[in-house]
Amino acid sequence: MTPPGRIAIVEDDPDGHRLALVEILIRHVLEKTGQKPWLVTSQRVLDSKPYGIYLRPLEGSFELRVYASRRSGSLFVRWRKFMSALSGLRGLDVEQVLVPTADRLDSAVGLGGWLGFRLWGFKARFGILRLDAAYPKLPFAKKLAAEIRFGLQRWGPFTAFYHDDYAVEEMRRARGIHLRAVPDPMLTLDLKPTPQPRRGPGEKRIFGVTGVLDRRKGVDLLVEAFAKADLPREACLLLAGEAVHGDLVRRIEQLRALLGGDRILFQNEYLSAEDYKAQLARIDVVCLPYRGHVGPSNVFQQAAFLNKVVIASDYGCLGWAAGKYAKAVLFKDGSVESLVSVLRSTWENWDALLAVEAPYRPSEPAEYARVFCGF
Repeated sequence: MTPPGRIAIVEDDPDGHRLALVEILIRHVLEKTGQKPWLVTSQRVLDSKPYGIYLRPLEGSFELRVYASRRSGSLFVRWRKFMSALSGLRGLDVEQVLVPTADRLDSAVGLGGWLGFRLWGFKARFGILRLDAAYPKLPFAKKLAAEIRFGLQRWGPFTAFYHDDYAVEEMRRARGIHLRAVPDPMLTLDLKPTPQPRRGPGEKRIFGVTGVLDRRKGVDLLVEAFAKADLPREACLLLAGEAVHGDLVRRIEQLRALLGGDRILFQNEYLSAEDYKAQLARIDVVCLPYRGHVGPSNVFQQAAFLNKVVIASDYGCLGWAAGKYAKAVLFKDGSVESLVSVLRSTWENWDALLAVEAPYRPSEPAEYARVFCGF
């Protein structure tokens, strides 16, 4: 497909790996079109730590426009702020607008589309991380909200691309609805698969998790399960990343006092790309105890690419992807008892699990950019 005219990328949420997606798109657009894209964002993003990691090194590769954040407010407020941001692009030869993670915007713009409003002729492509309507375990109220949101997405004056392959397949299988999937790209960080070292008697063996440490990722489940598993002293738990809840920090510190700081390794800070990579390399068994998680997991892709043993929840996209990976051990979603059992069985089968060769092909950034941009 021939690249369109000037492109604008809209993103005002720095959480997770959202700005990494923006980085990929900026590089792709500049390479394929020879033109700098506009980056339309908020001051909140410019002041964030992820901006410094992913986008500040690219300054000079994009033009910048700052507008009021659409992160909060009613559907009408979010729609009005987005339309205001787009109005600033009129007259700048912008033809296509890319919103890599539109999960807080899709309903607002969809409602506007239902009411007959359009985007001043801009062609818009929205990336959506969550497709809650495909997940059967949601409580009734959340399920109803998910169905309303999905309905509004269908009315939106944009082309929607879903990162969740599992959910796209579920919608096709269960409801006969065909949606556009986009590969959720693995953030490579220059990762290189290397043989995992064998641990001799008395050497530390590390179970661990990296990134934001919160309830959604089930870090509290992992901490409780590790305390109950009563594994040998060689077993350590590494928790590396920013802990966002004070009660979780207090519980971790209690267990450190109980089990010893040499068994609960806790680095409570936002990790740079290099720190993240170093901590991921230290871990023998990557733990992904996500609780009721909707959407894909980049950490799973990285761990599988590195041929690591993975412990993962059996729910949704994560359980679906991990179930196809030979070095994954699944536990029942949200169950501390099931996670305790899996931690013990992983310890008992340590050498056999590490010896398994499990070739894994992650989604490439270039593949994501080509599908999402359309060129």
